[in-house]
Amino acid sequence: MQHPMGIDSAVTDPYILGIDPTRGSPRTRKWLPALRARSYKSCSHSRSAKPRESGQARSRLASSVYNSRTPLRSDSSAALRAPQAAATSTVGYGYVSAMKDRRQVTSSTDDVGKTASEEDEETEEETEEPLLGSPGLKRARQEVLVCHHFWHMLTKPAGVFGRSTWLIELHEALLRHHWVRAAHLLLPALGSLETWGKNALLPEIYWKAGAEVMMNHPQRSMEQFSLFANRMKSFSRDLKLKVCLEHTWNLLCQGREQEAHRELLAFTARHKDLASPSCVLLVDLIQGYCGLLHYYDWQQQKDRLSSGNDVGDTQTNSAALKEMHHSFRKSSLNFISILQKPGVWDIFTPKYVELLEFYGNVDEAHELLENIAYDNKYPPNPNAHVHLYNFLKKHDAPQPKLLAVLRVLHKLVPSHELMLEYSRLLHESGTDTMQERISVLMSVLDYSPWQRDVRPWQSLAELISACIKNGNEACFLEPWEVRMDWWPRFCFCEDQAKDDFHYNPLLASNKATIAKGLMGKKNKYGVRVRALKKKIPPRKKHKT
Repeated sequence: MQHPMGIDSAVTDPYILGIDPTRGSPRTRKWLPALRARSYKSCSHSRSAKPRESGQARSRLASSVYNSRTPLRSDSSAALRAPQAAATSTVGYGYVSAMKDRRQVTSSTDDVGKTASEEDEETEEETEEPLLGSPGLKRARQEVLVCHHFWHMLTKPAGVFGRSTWLIELHEALLRHHWVRAAHLLLPALGSLETWGKNALLPEIYWKAGAEVMMNHPQRSMEQFSLFANRMKSFSRDLKLKVCLEHTWNLLCQGREQEAHRELLAFTARHKDLASPSCVLLVDLIQGYCGLLHYYDWQQQKDRLSSGNDVGDTQTNSAALKEMHHSFRKSSLNFISILQKPGVWDIFTPKYVELLEFYGNVDEAHELLENIAYDNKYPPNPNAHVHLYNFLKKHDAPQPKLLAVLRVLHKLVPSHELMLEYSRLLHESGTDTMQERISVLMSVLDYSPWQRDVRPWQSLAELISACIKNGNEACFLEPWEVRMDWWPRFCFCEDQAKDDFHYNPLLASNKATIAKGLMGKKNKYGVRVRALKKKIPPRKKHKT
């Protein structure tokens, strides 16, 4: 029996651990009087039972759990993962101490808090004995109090010992990638989500955290993930849309296109009933992903035909072409409906352009890309200009059109990689663009990821050297005046010279040339680089 959270049910199932997640009243309240006295003073309705022969074992277990004064630690998940070690596990305000002697653990937990009627019922009902005798029994018994603690923590109001504490514990487990511990925190909360209906954010947090745990848990399984997703769809209408969309995305990441296709097809059959003003965008996204899945079908059929395996079989090729065209029509309808609406659709735009290009609709694809890039109803999107530039370059557009697209992209993202190509196209245009090229390259080098890239430094060094040689220093003085207050410390620090020289001598040499032209021959960066060059022994010439 596997729980949808992906963990052995004999270890973490609340029914096996003695917790009823539908009623919110654990049976363990009957046999933990110290629980009420120590941390749960508000639970005053526990029943008192006459002490039996197991009273000493009960007192030893309760005292070992709640008499510890050790402060709370954050690395408690290690103890939960080592049930056989005599370790101590932190849970909220109490500790769960693991017994060294297995017999002592078994005797103290089997007999604790049992009334005579309960023992009679257990003698008559032996159906759970094989399950309780599984290898996870020892760990399950150690974690009875863990789940009991978190169950009380979830059912109490928000505060120091309420939902906020649970969220803090869950947040810490996710940040530390303690997936097993995060699963133990999420499992007791599954029955409390219905009582949290007034706060619509908590089920969404539970879904996002649970999905992350399911994708990274050591015992992860996509089948269990699907069961978990279906369980979460029942909480609210908006959450149902989000779960469907994100579950489809996770299936695509795992390479399960067919399952993702079935998931969306089953959902879109009834998505009209779920459509509301609050979730129109989610419905549009689901429609776009339907088009993406039809595109994948079209791509597979296209690759199958282009491989030549079915060459010679006219009937088979004709059927494959019809199926391929059918997938194209379905995908196009979904893409057109979503691309006509304002938004950033970088996932779907290149796929639809590829479909149009394959069937010869180049002008329609060009018009679509220009509308997305320049129409004011769409938000500013640098990727739209990148798609347009790649399309124009692929179809051998004239150079002025390419420069116009890159000029707009330069205003949006000055550090884009295409700015190096923009500088090259300006040089090939034949006009006097020296100052514009220097300004473009300096704008690229304003960003730290480019600091150790030789290409922009080498191009800038060549331009500045050419300006000095021709006596045209005014070309780089204007862009330099804007940066002269902070570039010396950012690019030409004396300490950087040694690191740059050891990283790449050509990089340090180009930067020294630029520093000499901008700040003079006696700048500290250039002096340090020249000193490092002198320390390098000359290479020995090989005898011919």
